[in-house]
Amino acid sequence: MKSAPAQPNLRKAALQMAGGGVVGLIGALSVSALLPEIRGTIAPGAVALLGVGMIYGLIGLMVGLGLVLPRVGVALLNVADREDLAEQRAVLTRSVITCVALGGALMLLALSGPTGRVPDTLAAGAMIAAVIVMAAVTVTQWPLYDELMRGVSMEAAAAMSTIVSVVVMSWAMLSHFGRTGPMDPLGLIAVLAGSLLLGTFIAAGRRGLMMPPQ
Repeated sequence: MKSAPAQPNLRKAALQMAGGGVVGLIGALSVSALLPEIRGTIAPGAVALLGVGMIYGLIGLMVGLGLVLPRVGVALLNVADREDLAEQRAVLTRSVITCVALGGALMLLALSGPTGRVPDTLAAGAMIAAVIVMAAVTVTQWPLYDELMRGVSMEAAAAMSTIVSVVVMSWAMLSHFGRTGPMDPLGLIAVLAGSLLLGTFIAAGRRGLMMPPQ
């Protein structure tokens, strides 16, 4: 006798959507607050990089809050209960460290440069440290993944590669035709970092990991 398919937890989905909306609102307000101060001093690519960095940082902070406050974590994160949250704590903690480190480094990089307010050495050091953290987390976290999570990671990488290829080649073609300007270096980094985030969401969604468990 076949069991009935699991029904989505609509209440939890609504809470996650609300949490995501709050994160987006905070990011938008933060960018809006900064733009009057930096408008005209940084390139459009730097503005895009600043926004991407804020998204990474805010996601990391939201997940970190869920780890510190298990009741909040069960309500907002994609876990079934406190026991499930405890089992995933090691993986989620590494993800928080990666998101915060990368988000902070991207924001510092966006605010550096000839007309920036952040010293180049600080921005470069933060970016190098973030890359090292990402590499270390990838190596140490891979053995903790089951077959599903490894598949998600590979699909996320493939999705990121596709997104980057489409965006960069399209932009390069339009620039060649004189329809747009060349992509500046920070804009390229924004595309890479943003594509990684989008690719992860696409891969997780395809495997049903975006739907909250009952």
